[in-house]
Amino acid sequence: MADYHMKATGPDLDLHFRMAMDVLEKVEHLEACGEPVTADSLYQHLQLPLNGDPTITMSRIEQGLSQVQYWREQFITRNIVHHRLHLAILAHQVQGEIWRLQQYQYYFDNLLRQADTLLKNTLHLPAESSTGAVGAPCQQRSKHRPSNDGCLQ
Repeated sequence: MADYHMKATGPDLDLHFRMAMDVLEKVEHLEACGEPVTADSLYQHLQLPLNGDPTITMSRIEQGLSQVQYWREQFITRNIVHHRLHLAILAHQVQGEIWRLQQYQYYFDNLLRQADTLLKNTLHLPAESSTGAVGAPCQQRSKHRPSNDGCLQ
């Protein structure tokens, strides 16, 4: 078991904390799935995808697992770990909702672009004659094919 009161500094502390957090998340996932939580199963899950991360070693996973057990045994940190799980679940739900809203945004942006294109294609500008009078609205259209309103397009 790791010595919890050992003072680590700088990169060692960051690495130890990151590994403990990774282990905590995988432990919570395995427990939620009803799978056994062992150092071997954590090692398999933390190696996915196989990225060759040299910081993931069995020794560090065991230290991370010991840290998670320590957090769960202590009164103050046990509550923090419990609330962190709920925060992580809510964050995941918000991410899903954001993704769903982005899909809607893409769909509506596409509809708006199509509507704008249709409106732009039916745009007719007033034509000014030499006296400044406004011409017929379909005067700016091409004269190759008739339209529904009787003007040539």
